Amino acid sequence: MGPGRGRRWTVDIDGVTHTVEVPAPMLGPRVVRYDGETVRRDDPSGLEATLWRLRTTVEYRFGTRGHRFSVRVRPTFRGLAISLAVDGIDVDVGRAATPPIRPPWTGAGAAQPRLLVPPTGAPAPRPHATVADGFRRAALFVALLSLAGSIVAAGQVLDNVRFEAGSVRVLADVLEKQRDGSRHQIVYQYRTHVGSYRAVAALSQSFWEQVRFPSRIGLRYLAAEPPHHRIDGEADEWLGTKLAFTFAVWALAGAVLLTMLGRRRAAHVARALTHGIPVDAVVLGFDRLDRRGSDGGWLWSVRYAYRDGSLGRHEGTSDALLESAAARYAPGDRVTVKYLPAHPSASAFVG
Repeated sequence: MGPGRGRRWTVDIDGVTHTVEVPAPMLGPRVVRYDGETVRRDDPSGLEATLWRLRTTVEYRFGTRGHRFSVRVRPTFRGLAISLAVDGIDVDVGRAATPPIRPPWTGAGAAQPRLLVPPTGAPAPRPHATVADGFRRAALFVALLSLAGSIVAAGQVLDNVRFEAGSVRVLADVLEKQRDGSRHQIVYQYRTHVGSYRAVAALSQSFWEQVRFPSRIGLRYLAAEPPHHRIDGEADEWLGTKLAFTFAVWALAGAVLLTMLGRRRAAHVARALTHGIPVDAVVLGFDRLDRRGSDGGWLWSVRYAYRDGSLGRHEGTSDALLESAAARYAPGDRVTVKYLPAHPSASAFVG
């Protein structure tokens, strides 16, 4: 088989040689064969399912003689990257394989007889960070926006102070008025103590209509930097500063709010772990986080679903787990979680 088109392995299981074969074309049915016998077949129909499979890493699992087999098919720009793990060990590299990513397509047109996750009528969810990670990212993003707004505001303040302290007012000659669609501008010239300067300024439509040609307009320039000037009456000089400060304040308030919400959720999770009611949950899948653990490998979170005492369905995610810890679970496994009766959606993963 050509590169990216399929794989074939010969493995030793309890002293007996077996073969695992995956033709796995880019389009069409995907088949996993064990000793020549088809053990998994994935043949979704429809454009949506086909496009989903072309961009999604999928894992096909089967078991025999007490051993667990896992074939992972990952689309790349060169074709398909296919790997095999036996009892959690990657056959190609001889070390622990990463946790499962997704089952085959479970949406419309699915023809898979044994699914790792019960069909939902929609494609499996995309990998995502935990809620806590989402709060941290959002708070960091808003904090950066707040910092940017503060820097812009500080620059506006300094510029306004310079004009208040060291500007010179003169009259400038309007040389030309120009209009191009919604863009309105004038060409003008003003004289300073070091020479004349010619400039072009874009104006609001209302202010542009007030300017007569030929005429003169007032402006102020910095004595230390004559090219740096402002046209009188064009706009509120402090408007940019006001907007920047308002933006910074709102961004900072958003960061504080997100941080408080994140801490509140963390408190609910901690309370659920110590005072919550234990219930059975089903593992839905795994999400790789965007940071690494103490062993240098990626951190993972377990997605699970459970029902509260009123049979309401909820989903949750575990805290970050090392690859070795996450590899102990598989989609469909039963695990224990705890939830708070007062806040059924707040749960803690026990394992």
